[in-house]
Amino acid sequence: MSQSSNIQELLNNPNTTLDEILQVESVGYLFNQSHPALIQFFVIHAEDLLKAAINSPNPAIQKNAFNIVHSDNSIILEAILHKKCISNQAEEYFFNDDSSILVITRLVNIIEMCICDYFDEACTQFYFITELVRFLDNPSVNEFFYDSLHHPAYGIHFIQWLNDLEFDQRLMDTFEDQFCKDNQNPEKLLGLYQTLDMCLHFPQILTKFLVPSRLSLLSQPCQENMPTYVKNAYVKLIFNMCNEYTIPFIASHIRYFLNLISEKIDDINQLYVTSFQILFQIYRISPDQCIEYSVMNLMDCGIRILTEFQNHSIALTVAAQFLTKVARYNLELRNEVLMRFIPIVEYNLENNDNINMRAFITKMMLDLETDVDWTGYDKSEFLHIYSYHILPLKGIMDEEYGGEVPDPAPLLI
Repeated sequence: MSQSSNIQELLNNPNTTLDEILQVESVGYLFNQSHPALIQFFVIHAEDLLKAAINSPNPAIQKNAFNIVHSDNSIILEAILHKKCISNQAEEYFFNDDSSILVITRLVNIIEMCICDYFDEACTQFYFITELVRFLDNPSVNEFFYDSLHHPAYGIHFIQWLNDLEFDQRLMDTFEDQFCKDNQNPEKLLGLYQTLDMCLHFPQILTKFLVPSRLSLLSQPCQENMPTYVKNAYVKLIFNMCNEYTIPFIASHIRYFLNLISEKIDDINQLYVTSFQILFQIYRISPDQCIEYSVMNLMDCGIRILTEFQNHSIALTVAAQFLTKVARYNLELRNEVLMRFIPIVEYNLENNDNINMRAFITKMMLDLETDVDWTGYDKSEFLHIYSYHILPLKGIMDEEYGGEVPDPAPLLI
């Protein structure tokens, strides 16, 4: 008996159940071949089909049901939306913190497909979407928000929809709840940081967070015992938040970031570099506040990068920019930078073949020559190095790169 006739026989029997159909090995193939009676059967049983796709105790039935619902055949999705089946399932699982990761993942994947294909209708039904903040420890939920926010067709409408649903308040409530706990959940905190970071890239959402109470909470460091990957997510969020309005809130935790760059490490890492970038932003936007604490610690960090971590382009870029900017701030700091920097220049230009490092040194020397106030400074040593090493390199750059320093080597962090 052929596969088609076998399933047709089941379909002809009015007592055949959905589970019996879904247990037929070839059901997925026949569905994809647009078997008319089979499609009609699934349309009639759309709600039970969705339930099976999300949480059938039988793995074979669950897999077949999910593949049918999550297929390119829009008829099934249309039936599910028409019968408002997803709302019932969402109310059962999205409002329950104990729902399994697999169930949430399957339901989110189906919801994303509905939003992609039937955005307007999905918006009228999926009022529950903000409850997904309960499950931000599930990577699939984070991926859903990322894909939806950045979708070329409906991304801007998705942002407006989240604003209409006051998603920002739901995020902040969940964030505050985490910080009230003695034992923060690392995975949930990671998901919150990542989701906040992706949301704050969009001005329509960012403006909702630019209020003192929210900025005070968001800038608060996570607990010291959090894993490094959580701290990485935190400093990334903070760095992306840095601007003239947020810096006073971020700067209130300057000692936390100073401690992160003061730790002894054998190799540079994301946490170290991003923390240094945050401190540089504090200095750039509010230098007096940074100097009040310890600009010398930052200078130590910048010098250490130039001497010990010469293959890390982003770290070198930040260190070079910081040291150059500090040298412009006042004559005392200028003297301190030059006292530390000149020996590094001499050694590396005479003994180091690292092209990346030589490029950064050349760029720094050119910037110092043109941008620093040299009042009261004996410039002879600087000019000797500049004439002997930098001008010939500048000539090569003028000829080969139009006066620009070549792109740094790839980041090796």
